Amino acid sequence: MGYILYQKGQLDEAMFHYKKSLRINPNCAEAHNNMGILLARQGDANGASKHYLAAVRINPNHAGAYYNLGQISANQGKIAEAILYYRQALRVEPNMAQALYRQAWIAATHENIKFRNGIKAVELSEKLCKLTDYNEPLALDVLAAAYAEAGRFEEAVQKAEKAHRLALISGPEELISGVKKRL
Repeated sequence: MGYILYQKGQLDEAMFHYKKSLRINPNCAEAHNNMGILLARQGDANGASKHYLAAVRINPNHAGAYYNLGQISANQGKIAEAILYYRQALRVEPNMAQALYRQAWIAATHENIKFRNGIKAVELSEKLCKLTDYNEPLALDVLAAAYAEAGRFEEAVQKAEKAHRLALISGPEELISGVKKRL
């Protein structure tokens, strides 16, 4: 019930149902993960993290909770920690597009050179592009960045141009301008 209310934007009601669900079954990993998502949306990163950690303690194979922990860590500037959580998500679910994208983007573009790794960025972003049949602008955008980081500039330009063409078709404007800026 909480999930349906969350999808409808009824956050207070969703919170009530998630709390009720966790009182009835405190060992429900999915309820903890969903509560974490709701708390993160409300800006409570610490509360969200506690629920994500509870989810992975209960179910060590909860890829979504690992990914969400990675997002919280990245947003807090804890990049090494974020990478570890993204890796955990990919260990559980090797084709998780979001985790492939986030980890590849860090490896290709992070301002701190210690987190950059062109070879790893190419590996992750090529896998992501294969999953999306080379037809997803964000995937192609990260592949272009990865190729550039790896010194493969001609391929980077080709992928960036294709990402831009696809972004023009699919939008939104934020995506179009971001891809164009990096081109």
